[in-house]
Amino acid sequence: MLYLKVIGWIAARRSGLTKLHLFNDNKYNYVQKLLAESDRTDGSRVLSLGYAEGPNGDLMKKALNGEQNEASKMLLADVQEANDLGMVHYISNAQVAAIDTYVIDHRDATAKPPIWGNTMTPPFGKPYSEARVGIQNIDIRGKNVFVQWDVAHSQARPISYMLYVKEGQDFDFKQDMKNPEIQAVPLHLGIPLDYAGRGDRTKRYPYEDKVEGLTSGKTYYFLIRARNAADQFDNNEKSMKIIVP
Repeated sequence: MLYLKVIGWIAARRSGLTKLHLFNDNKYNYVQKLLAESDRTDGSRVLSLGYAEGPNGDLMKKALNGEQNEASKMLLADVQEANDLGMVHYISNAQVAAIDTYVIDHRDATAKPPIWGNTMTPPFGKPYSEARVGIQNIDIRGKNVFVQWDVAHSQARPISYMLYVKEGQDFDFKQDMKNPEIQAVPLHLGIPLDYAGRGDRTKRYPYEDKVEGLTSGKTYYFLIRARNAADQFDNNEKSMKIIVP
């Protein structure tokens, strides 16, 4: 799978749209859903491609070759955006014929802990209002309990997710995360039945998993944290309460 992000104005001018609209639609809409799919067991690593073209194309090409720094801020921002999302990034020319080591030379040396994204479709050309952090929904189907959550991002993909389960009372984050009595369950990236298709995506999420081993009538608290391939976790403290039917 390939995510194309154009640096410059060529595609925007042809379509009559602004560069910002195209960039935001890619970053806050398409790529969120694409990366959510890439982390599944049948997914793949996402590549991204930036073009050193547009009004400052000559300067950017020289910056790629280390000949000047005037356009380096735009190139560095391009590299950082792709790395933060966890894509394997390249920068070339319009013919995709230029080969350089700019991305390798300027990307972060070490990965950062995961940050949460949002697969809800925003208004066209607008950023999403906020990341959807941690556990988002508990869905009860008869006697079965499912947790649902959204995608997280890191340079070290794939991202996996851990469910923490505590019985009786909410988490004490100063002590509980090291408490062996707190259940830590790796989550399977299942697909909710209502995830695909048109319509309102406000309450739809890319992932769900069934929670096993709960006792009917008891109260539990759930917490979901994201883990990257470098074994770094996010530290969100969003929990949800359930009384098991």
